[in-house]
Amino acid sequence: MKPAEIVETVIVPETKKHVQAVHDINAAAFKREAEAELVAALRSSPGTISLVAKTKKTVTGHILFSPMTREGGDATGLMSLSTLAVAPHLQRQGIGSLLVSAGLRYCFEAGHQGLVVIGHPTYYPRFGFRPAAGWDIRTQFEVPEDVFMALALKDGGLAPYTGATLAYHPAFAGM
Repeated sequence: MKPAEIVETVIVPETKKHVQAVHDINAAAFKREAEAELVAALRSSPGTISLVAKTKKTVTGHILFSPMTREGGDATGLMSLSTLAVAPHLQRQGIGSLLVSAGLRYCFEAGHQGLVVIGHPTYYPRFGFRPAAGWDIRTQFEVPEDVFMALALKDGGLAPYTGATLAYHPAFAGM
């Protein structure tokens, strides 16, 4: 794919006609079925935001955001960037960045206050993510501090979660 073709990439909400392509892209990008199965489990959860990248009418990438909870209570307004996948032969061409940028806008427009991600510590900071420990926010998973990151979508958006341990959807338990 040439760089000019990336310009033709559009980000749209996932529909039922995208389900198989999304499964295939996640399985191929992660080289295993677990993430594709996770997407299937999260897809029908209330509040989930699932977007696809389409280049020349072909699904070329996928991103999914799912609601977080806090131990012992609600975490309304806080979402997790749960999966990001691009067809392997199209990676490192900007499709993932388009998906993340569009996803941030979708989450903001849906009224969410902030996001968290367990992800690559050199990739996600370009979108404004910082280690969640800076807000004293933790996750139930044991991960290095630099890979559990957070991003406020609104001024003070992460303040309600300071000191909280956040929990992912139960479907993450098998990851």
